[in-house]
Amino acid sequence: MINREIKFRGWNKKDKLMIDIDNVDWEGGHQYFSDANYIPMQYTGLKDKNGKEIYEGDIIRMDASENHQVIWWDENAMFSTEDVLSLNGTIEVIGNVYDNPEILNDKKDDKKI
Repeated sequence: MINREIKFRGWNKKDKLMIDIDNVDWEGGHQYFSDANYIPMQYTGLKDKNGKEIYEGDIIRMDASENHQVIWWDENAMFSTEDVLSLNGTIEVIGNVYDNPEILNDKKDDKKI
């Protein structure tokens, strides 16, 4: 049996702020999922090389590759990237699509991460 922690964070479109939905009282926590001001993102159950939790919407760098967005694929029922790469190898969260959209298309520079 797989025991994966299910939790969410949410992007508040109005205030341009990321919040931890898992830290709210779940009696009223469902409001974030129906409120048009919030975009919920699910935790993948994985952590990057630094121990940071990886969420849907995060921008990651894998090994020596370019930056990729973590997305949910309905047809495959899995988290992956836009290139359908597996989330294996040395992964580092370097931002997310709401706070740091500019880094999604940035190429890896010569600096070591």
